[in-house]
Amino acid sequence: MSQEKEENGTVLIFPLLKKSPQGEVDINEVNKKEIDNLARHYTEQILFNLRNHNIPLGSYNVEKDFNLVFESLKSAILRTVGKHHVMQDYVDHVHMMESKMDNS
Repeated sequence: MSQEKEENGTVLIFPLLKKSPQGEVDINEVNKKEIDNLARHYTEQILFNLRNHNIPLGSYNVEKDFNLVFESLKSAILRTVGKHHVMQDYVDHVHMMESKMDNS
């Protein structure tokens, strides 16, 4: 659940994206740095929740695997606003291969 705060007439969803007074976020106005921060925030939330479920994340270098989660999430968000991320090329290729296999 997001926390909200009124600041100088602008409503913010903490910690990341500005909302209009009508409560909407214009995702097309969000820049790559904000998307990076958003993806990092949700990746950290995933890690936090996994730790809360006693998943032993300290037993190996978790950064290596969760960097992929972070980049995937960032790529998906960027695609929604028509911006490119190199991971999209890989996802598109896998999707095409799966479609070909399904049609064979």
